[in-house]
Amino acid sequence: MQSPSHESRPDANRSMEKSAYWFADGNVILQAGDRGFRIHTSLLSRHSVFFRELFELPQTSPEMIDGCVVVQVHDPPGDIEILLSALYDGCTFNVGAKNRLPFSTVACLIRLGHKYQMESILTGAISRLKTCFPALYADACMLRNRRSSYMSFKDEDAVAVVNLARLTQTGIVLPGALFVCALLPNELLLHGVPRGDGTMERLAPEDIVRCLNGRECLVRAARTRFEWLLLEDMYTSDDCSQEEECQPAMERMAKDIARQGLLSNIDFLNVMLAGQHETNNMCVSCRQMLDDDDNNVCVYIWSNLPEYMGVPVKDWGKPDAQDVPIES
Repeated sequence: MQSPSHESRPDANRSMEKSAYWFADGNVILQAGDRGFRIHTSLLSRHSVFFRELFELPQTSPEMIDGCVVVQVHDPPGDIEILLSALYDGCTFNVGAKNRLPFSTVACLIRLGHKYQMESILTGAISRLKTCFPALYADACMLRNRRSSYMSFKDEDAVAVVNLARLTQTGIVLPGALFVCALLPNELLLHGVPRGDGTMERLAPEDIVRCLNGRECLVRAARTRFEWLLLEDMYTSDDCSQEEECQPAMERMAKDIARQGLLSNIDFLNVMLAGQHETNNMCVSCRQMLDDDDNNVCVYIWSNLPEYMGVPVKDWGKPDAQDVPIES
């Protein structure tokens, strides 16, 4: 990590774009690129071990503007603005506030919270991240919808989620994040996803291998899920009230599922049976039987997701699931 610097510079009085965080009573200026942030050392020191220790160092001929020490930081100006928004306008960013933030904002807070040792910022941002990558199957709809009450994300964001999880040792989000990565087109999986600053967010080679291996496991799981389609005689519910109609309906449904390619669709959270059997006029009892059987298989697939994706998580799928040390 490149440390901020405050050495003497010959161009101390050069023009600097003032950011929205330029306070008349501020006593330090953070400079990111050509943008300046005149803020308060007391606030930074309170929240950041890094800056507290930096400000305690003796300063020899520091760069000064308007009587304030200038500290160069090597981060995009927009990222620093997001971080300061969290510090100065904390109620907006607090995980207890049900305002949904985009993943890009949460990712910025995790990266800078980790870099500058801001425990409250880091903890709050990771808590938001976890709401979208849960351990419980009952909460897996967050992955299906790509959002929770606290954060939204796109499939390609999962690449950065994996890298942030490894940076912060937040292993509990890895099975879900690697699962979403496995759904990405090969080009994005192998070559990475463009960041806002033009650089590429890439998975480590080992995680690419995990995704490819996970795909194979999930394809086998998808076939197991629909193995009832291969039965010679479709069975109906014990309480079926119209067997002569439900059995042919199941056969039509089986053909529809096969025709739509669902037998090899690994996104098991988004392949739902409800729309299939509703259009095939089954009785309520047979619909419920299929839904219950299918849900049980999906719970089983979910319970094995860490194994499929090659990342162990203690008590995965249980309320007391917890992070474990991440292995390379």
